[in-house]
Amino acid sequence: MPELHWWPRFCETVGKPEWVADPRFETLKSRFDNMRQFVGWLAANGPLRGDMSEDAAAGIVWSLTSPEVHRLLRVDRAWTQDIYTEWLAETLTRTLLP
Repeated sequence: MPELHWWPRFCETVGKPEWVADPRFETLKSRFDNMRQFVGWLAANGPLRGDMSEDAAAGIVWSLTSPEVHRLLRVDRAWTQDIYTEWLAETLTRTLLP
């Protein structure tokens, strides 16, 4: 997630509130290192788009939720939090799921 304070909201949204206190997701680096687990959870709850691998999906999630993309849209483009959140949810859904 772009900033540490977004993590609890994200965990709640995907139905994994226990991830908030999970040390595997404590820092941005550890979240990246464990992004494949999140993607595995997505894949276990429904197929990924086409023949997308979990590794490819993890890279997409990490890229789209990066601090750089967040800054470009929220700061440089002055998107509101609501617009950014809606865009991210729609983009991840359209990119990863059939």
